[in-house]
Amino acid sequence: MRNKINEFIFRVDVTKEVGIGHLKRMINFGNQLNVEKKNITWFIKGSKEIAKSIFNKNNFKNIFYLKNDGKKKIVKFMQSKKINFIFFDLCHKKNMQKKFIQNYINYFKKNGFITVSFEHPNIKTSSNISINPYMFKNKIVRKRGKVKLSGHKYFIFSKKISNYLKKRKKIR
Repeated sequence: MRNKINEFIFRVDVTKEVGIGHLKRMINFGNQLNVEKKNITWFIKGSKEIAKSIFNKNNFKNIFYLKNDGKKKIVKFMQSKKINFIFFDLCHKKNMQKKFIQNYINYFKKNGFITVSFEHPNIKTSSNISINPYMFKNKIVRKRGKVKLSGHKYFIFSKKISNYLKKRKKIR
């Protein structure tokens, strides 16, 4: 039924309390995917004003703003566009309460989507692929159809910083 593997949904929160770090990480990630920006659709909950100020500098166009968690709206959109993958960066203090993140991600998995999430060390999600850059030891764990990537090598930097770090390694 769903068959597009080069189109993605990014779901992130942006508020004064949450900050812009989650959004910036997802933008950097999107820039590194080597897909056209038109193939990434954003669903943002929180401050439209803050998000727009960041998006205006990065040329992403497909942006929807949510008043609530928006999961039904996102599923309907993904089904209509035949999109398989959804990426989450939702691990902030408010969402880490009452298993919100786990339940939210499970909703998408139950609807047949492939889920990828950036995690906090204190929260374990049920995503198909979990990325936790805050661990010291780099490792990949494959277990029961899930993949967990952990360690500093999974930090997502902007292309400017990544290029600088590559040049610095060559100099040494």
